[in-house]
Amino acid sequence: MMNFMIKRALELARRGQGYAHPNPLVGAVIVINEDIVGRGWHKKFGGAHAEIEAIRDAKKNGYDNLKNAELYVTLEPCSHFGKTPPCTSAIIAEKIPKVIYAIDDPNPLVAGKGKKILEEAGIEVVTGICRDEAIELNKSYLHFIETGLPYITWKIAMTIDGSATFEKGKRSEITGSESRDFTDRLRAKYDAVMIGAETAVIDNPGLRVRNKRGRDPKRIVIDSQLRTPLDSRLIAENSGQNTIIITSKNIDSLRLEEYRKKVEVIVVSDRGEHLDLNEAMRMMAEKGIIEILLESGGTLGKVMLSSNFISEILVFHAPIFLNSEAEKFNGKIAFCKKIGEDHLMRIKLK
Repeated sequence: MMNFMIKRALELARRGQGYAHPNPLVGAVIVINEDIVGRGWHKKFGGAHAEIEAIRDAKKNGYDNLKNAELYVTLEPCSHFGKTPPCTSAIIAEKIPKVIYAIDDPNPLVAGKGKKILEEAGIEVVTGICRDEAIELNKSYLHFIETGLPYITWKIAMTIDGSATFEKGKRSEITGSESRDFTDRLRAKYDAVMIGAETAVIDNPGLRVRNKRGRDPKRIVIDSQLRTPLDSRLIAENSGQNTIIITSKNIDSLRLEEYRKKVEVIVVSDRGEHLDLNEAMRMMAEKGIIEILLESGGTLGKVMLSSNFISEILVFHAPIFLNSEAEKFNGKIAFCKKIGEDHLMRIKLK
């Protein structure tokens, strides 16, 4: 039963994606006689934690006495005062006799203290249930606590023969509408979407979540020379103050002021031919941006990759081939199978 209940808590925790960071994604359920009587999740940064939401929900459902209840939660309950009081105090006050959670919280403010406080209060504590799933859910938070840097996923779209564009210097839609819809839903789960100046100039993207499928993430442009046009969508469509341009400290102050009238501009040091990306990413983490979807082309992507900033790569392979004259051949994937570490695809051109 413990696995089942923690999985329900994990499902609830996912509802906080895009809203809870830089806090972790946490879900909780309260169980009495194997029935779930209270549910909760951390809905937004600064809001009530999952355990408190679950306790409130149980009381709303008529369960004022929780002396025979079990609390299932995806992360070790906090034991410190932050934006909200410690969850351990609430659990002890409600006299909940048993707490089951998936993983310890590595945050130095918690880091085993929550478990210790609960046990010292006579509460039975069980840990390690659905551990792998909980780690996967909070990989960005865990990475941030360990490194102080955002967790970055590079999303790439390319043809089968490895082309990311049909014609250099021009906007290309490699993937189909279903993949673009998937990307929309994906963006809503990230704190920010990041591109380079080349993508900003050529594609003029909005980087929004279309069709109101979720909240718009922050939009970051790595632009060492301030090439992003002032009339681009990223600057002109910035009523929500979501756009951040990261540029060089060596940019002319008058030009900086021109941009700062419309968007947030952050200056960092240069490192060789590029910006100091370590400085830039640490500044993003300090702003609470701990999970970034990189939608850049190969120039910025390869620099980020070689600097070990990228943790994951999402690859869209479109069934399209380009010959040496950039002639396009469309196909259809008829078969795909994983063989070892490779993927075998059969693509029909006719």
